[in-house]
Amino acid sequence: KDRFNALDVRAVVANIRSTLLGYRAANIYDINPRTYMFKLADTGKEKKLILIESGMRVHSTKYMRDIPKIPSIFTLKLRKHVRGKRLTDVRQLGIDRVIDFTFGSNEATYHIIIELHSKGNVILTDHKYSIVTLLRTFKPKNSDILIATNHLYPVQPGDYQELKHVTLDELKEKVESAAQNLTLKQFLMKCFDIGTA
Repeated sequence: KDRFNALDVRAVVANIRSTLLGYRAANIYDINPRTYMFKLADTGKEKKLILIESGMRVHSTKYMRDIPKIPSIFTLKLRKHVRGKRLTDVRQLGIDRVIDFTFGSNEATYHIIIELHSKGNVILTDHKYSIVTLLRTFKPKNSDILIATNHLYPVQPGDYQELKHVTLDELKEKVESAAQNLTLKQFLMKCFDIGTA
């Protein structure tokens, strides 16, 4: 699969939350200018790896990739702020293809925000979501917001909505009343309120 959709992001976030919360960021590596590897460790447990490809995918892996001998400036900044901190939360922002990794707690919290839409981005913010560093500065179309260092990342309180719970009876009812021309993707997105089909 080349690109993640909103459902893929939901599944990956659920997997990481159930298996890696509490692990410490042991190290961060850049594979290439858009791809990063996070090594996570916890006492007495096997080290875990998360592969992050900006704009494309995020997933755990068992395979370490070849890494450059000298890390990029961006990677060094990520290491400086996150290495040694515990992964305390992982969330999908709303129904978007954006993942918020939270490391540390209280005022020592840092967020690594992974954008998996359009050209993608990897953004490091402090506990108030003030951007410390990022892969690329940009201004979304039709917006006054600038995604840049020392600006606030636009996180809204409603951005962390949970996936809508649907009972088996509700699902059966929705299947029976669904338009015949809907694709499975369109049906699921409408059924679970996870974006436009």
